[in-house]
Amino acid sequence: MRPSRSASPMVNPSTLSPGRRFMLRPGWWRCSWQCRRTKDSTGCGPTPTDAAGRSPRWPPISWNAGYRCAISATRQRTCDDVATDYEASRPASAAQTRLAIAALTSTLTTNFDLPTLLDTVVENAQVGFAAHSAVVLLLDHRPNNGNDTEIQIVAQAQRSGSALDLTFQRSGPGLISARDGAVAMIADLADTQETRWEAYCAHAASKGLRSVRAFPIISFGTSVGSMVVHTEDPWGAERPNDFGQTLANLVAVALSLGTTDSRRTDTVNTINHLLHGITAIATATGVIAEISGVSVDDARLQLQRLARSHGQTATTYARAVLAAQRAHPDNPAVTGILRPPPDLTPPQRIDS
Repeated sequence: MRPSRSASPMVNPSTLSPGRRFMLRPGWWRCSWQCRRTKDSTGCGPTPTDAAGRSPRWPPISWNAGYRCAISATRQRTCDDVATDYEASRPASAAQTRLAIAALTSTLTTNFDLPTLLDTVVENAQVGFAAHSAVVLLLDHRPNNGNDTEIQIVAQAQRSGSALDLTFQRSGPGLISARDGAVAMIADLADTQETRWEAYCAHAASKGLRSVRAFPIISFGTSVGSMVVHTEDPWGAERPNDFGQTLANLVAVALSLGTTDSRRTDTVNTINHLLHGITAIATATGVIAEISGVSVDDARLQLQRLARSHGQTATTYARAVLAAQRAHPDNPAVTGILRPPPDLTPPQRIDS
């Protein structure tokens, strides 16, 4: 028989609907109890206790969504909120970040939608860093972009239940990282010695944020934006910084792939160009091997060295070798194609 609504919460577990047994990691509270879902349920089964029979003040456990637990007389929260708080406070493990990266890289080989992919990236960043928010910013170089800002938020994710206006992130570390192509960070906004971006820091701190890190998005050697992550605690050493830069790099790859239609055309063109280049290199390697009387491996190495000394790619220089061979079939070397340039540029000194 099911107990009435006025019954004591100390009910017989066998009369309730299926519940859960929560076995937490060592050092945390262990609870074995039953909860039932009712329309006006305001309590759970027996109060969770440890081995000594003590009740925790705030049980850090994950309950099923839909149950309400009497944490205190003045503070009741849904079990879903408690679970979210506990999980969201922990950065992702190395295995979790690898899975996220694997999923994103796999998506890049499909007919993906770019805005959806960017949303997935910031969601992974927000969860992976146990952050309050994550955004992707892109520099806007259009002459008439309709506003007075040079950078735009194209994707954003916040912790569940948060509705913070994130437009303030278009200044400060995010903008500097996008301009300079380097990581910009503030380890702790509460640090009184931090003098950069004072207005930005004051605004972020007033919203309960404590640290920020911006990872540059670099495509074809040019910085085009940044991915900015804000946390509600100091950054610390546990957060996977390489994960953030990897996500930013994946954004750069996605942007370089373009739209779906151009992606198909560009992929075909890229493959065709690659195949022509490989053919040219193989043929030029044979020509060099014949002229110089060396093995194919040594000829290939000679081609690569000549290309570097002339400041060209191996494919471009291979085509030049073939052009010389067509112009002088008997002896292409008379063109000087197999000699390094007379004036090699000296390497730069580290302190220059």
